Amino acid sequence: MTDEWVAWHRRYDRGGDLLRRLEVVQQRIREALDVARPGPIRAVSLCAGDGRDLLGVLAHHPRARDVRARLVERSPELAARGRRRAAALRLPGVEFVTDDASDTRVLEGAVPADLVLVCGVFGNVTDGDVRSTVRHLPELCAARATVVWTRGRFPPDLTPAIRRWFRASGFSERSFTLVTGTTMSVGTARLATAPRRYRPGVRLFTFLPAAERPSNRSRARRRLGRAPARVSAPRGERARATGIGGVFLRSRDPARLARWYRDRLGVAVEGQVATLTWRSPRAGHRVGHTVWAALADDDRGWGPRRASAMVNYRVRDLEALLPALRREGVNVSPTIEWGFAGKFGWADDPEGNRLELWEPPRRYRPPERPMPME
Repeated sequence: MTDEWVAWHRRYDRGGDLLRRLEVVQQRIREALDVARPGPIRAVSLCAGDGRDLLGVLAHHPRARDVRARLVERSPELAARGRRRAAALRLPGVEFVTDDASDTRVLEGAVPADLVLVCGVFGNVTDGDVRSTVRHLPELCAARATVVWTRGRFPPDLTPAIRRWFRASGFSERSFTLVTGTTMSVGTARLATAPRRYRPGVRLFTFLPAAERPSNRSRARRRLGRAPARVSAPRGERARATGIGGVFLRSRDPARLARWYRDRLGVAVEGQVATLTWRSPRAGHRVGHTVWAALADDDRGWGPRRASAMVNYRVRDLEALLPALRREGVNVSPTIEWGFAGKFGWADDPEGNRLELWEPPRRYRPPERPMPME
């Protein structure tokens, strides 16, 4: 077992898809630390490996010295690597425990935690164990704790059920991110109800034998030439933009800018958002909506470029479009954000203008108070 996971970690050295998933996990950790309350920040990580997800963030984060973390890893070699890395970063608040992370007794004294990492677990256990783990997570969480989890969307895709189980267990979803061109996904949830009493000795999950793990069964099917997971193929020709979904302005003070547009131009802004309605010229009974919004300067949709505005385009099949654009040399985002309003991805045109690409859900409900366009 130990040799297997040491070998698995070597895949990070080759870059590629696994490294892109790691970058998403680290961004979600960074966001959780950014909004953490003053004072000590408790974190726990189940099946932590060498801890590169958390340690990679703490290496540069201003709250690193506030973090009190327990990372549980069964592999002595990986745990030893993590300890050496934490010592090199001078992080005395980070401890590695070489033990079985599936038993809650190993977390005694480290919970309730403000940040719980369950990465690399859900693809290696039964569906029932995934559900049981999610159900018990409120017992490990402090008030408004953040949980970061991962799972592949290989068939049968369990992620819709996992997201429902989080909601049923008292969590609100903060983000659900797809790594484009792969089945990998990263979810983030925040505890929205009161934490539950910690109980030591609860068995959360049991890792399956390698051949029986859902993630390995999926890879075996692909090697045998069976139908791969939907990553996905374009429907006929490459998916195309079908309309304008919105226009966004970058702002250092979104509320102030939105008020300017409301007071000077009469834009019916609520918060920092206005929804404009229009009717299709081909089918006058159909009503469409276009969103206008002022977004914060540091909103992650802007990406690294310093664009001052961004246009949102509706598309039919975002998971097909982004890989197709990447093959054509377009600079596209490595991930897709999936929420109640649909799927979102980003790209840059040849002159550096930022594009947001949006695939609405099948049952999309626009905001309550739209503003008619004349």
